[in-house]
Amino acid sequence: MFPDLDIAYLDAFRAATEMWIEALADGRNPSRQRFEIRDVTGQVLLVLPFSEILESGKGTRRVAPSFAAITETAMRARSLQAEVTTQLDVAWGHLRDAKEALLRLDAVVR
Repeated sequence: MFPDLDIAYLDAFRAATEMWIEALADGRNPSRQRFEIRDVTGQVLLVLPFSEILESGKGTRRVAPSFAAITETAMRARSLQAEVTTQLDVAWGHLRDAKEALLRLDAVVR
């Protein structure tokens, strides 16, 4: 339960954004889903279509990209995430090697 409709809308918008991202990652098209915000009696006060997530950029309405374009972007994001993870693993390996070399050098100097 939320104290007012604005807070309920903002929470629903945040949740819809997260669900949109998850749906794209699963290869589903979330554009036809929606949240219904109801009062305590069950009366619908507001409907938040998930398609509004795409239309929310900087207060202007934009043409929604195609599902194929969104899917391609999500796949590219996954690819970049994997690449970053790989590069972080390499960097951590270099740091371990440098630490071991410094420890060996310290032992020789003493």
